[in-house]
Amino acid sequence: MRIAIGVHTTDSVNATVYFNHVMMVSKWAKEHDLAFVGLRRVKIEQACNLTVQTAWALGCTHVLFVDDDHILREDMLPLLLENADAAVVSGLICQRLFPYTVVAFRRDGDGKLQQLYLDAGQGVREVDGCAFGCTLVNLEKLKALPMPWFETVQGARFDVNFFNKVRAAGERILVDTRVSVGHVSDPEVVWPENATELRAIRIQHVQDSRTDIV
Repeated sequence: MRIAIGVHTTDSVNATVYFNHVMMVSKWAKEHDLAFVGLRRVKIEQACNLTVQTAWALGCTHVLFVDDDHILREDMLPLLLENADAAVVSGLICQRLFPYTVVAFRRDGDGKLQQLYLDAGQGVREVDGCAFGCTLVNLEKLKALPMPWFETVQGARFDVNFFNKVRAAGERILVDTRVSVGHVSDPEVVWPENATELRAIRIQHVQDSRTDIV
């Protein structure tokens, strides 16, 4: 098994994130065969497609897509690899802005994506959509999907379209809630473990501001 670490950035990278990624990759490289694929100032859809193509050329079996504003933990890759046979498995990631909700969805009876409210430590959950900033993709599963794998169509985001293709092929999309990922915000880093507290602080701040105005 060879894993490509795919990182796409549109601008300079936060120093804390940079050093975190260097540290994690250096640790993972002691136990796993890794290749690094970095792209800058390329449209996200094109970056994802190029990353997959490069990973195949490098003989990789999987791609770990990592966003340039995410803080990773050392156990992330080993835990995700426990479900490496799934088409997609992601860690647990919150939005970086209020209300800091977890990015995970299931479709309801009408086919509409509905927010899932997941907490850390709830095991592995099957979903219809998730964040794409800490996501392990099984390249073998992509062979059955129509190309391009990543594209924005009819106003739908590239990741939503990708997940739709995966589900249409009968493949699984998983969120491993044991894998907690930090999302760099301002001034905090939003983790699944502190999202509720940050939400309450923000709501209280807004309420206090309205009281001051009155």
